[in-house]
Amino acid sequence: MTEYHGSHGTSRSRAAEIARHGFTLSKDQVRRSKAVYLWKKCRNWTVLAKGWYRQQASRGRLYARDADSRGVVLYALATVPTVNYIDLCDQEAIDAIDEIADIANIDKSDREQIAAVYERYLQETERRLGNPIDIYETEVAPPDPVFCQEYSIKLLGAPRCYCVRKPAVLRVYDSEETE
Repeated sequence: MTEYHGSHGTSRSRAAEIARHGFTLSKDQVRRSKAVYLWKKCRNWTVLAKGWYRQQASRGRLYARDADSRGVVLYALATVPTVNYIDLCDQEAIDAIDEIADIANIDKSDREQIAAVYERYLQETERRLGNPIDIYETEVAPPDPVFCQEYSIKLLGAPRCYCVRKPAVLRVYDSEETE
């Protein structure tokens, strides 16, 4: 078994739900595939989670109906067999994803089509390996600098995150308020 530590920015209401029932997969439009997104543990994992929360809160949709929309950072641990993890920053994975997108002739700016390509790649990989992919690592854009001034994409590149497809493997072990 391998442990993967990550941070997750959310509202206090949602953090309370996570504490009661665990993480659930998002129903919202996603970047890669339906998963719980955690910033990979690094020097900036807290500022990235806070920035992501602030960015989403500023848009007025995601937390607007929450009873307590103030922010919190959750620190979580995913524990899975090593064979149930894959790194999508690996060049072979990147090339395979690009090939699937080209064959499907998708609009590479359409989030739903992009997510479908990632899901197809993950399903094909699961079939090829003969085991589920519960967690994968990838790079995503950081929150906008307005919400996360401490992280410089020009200096550090795109941050890494864990995308946890099986929320049951996650356990929150700490939290901190965003303000």
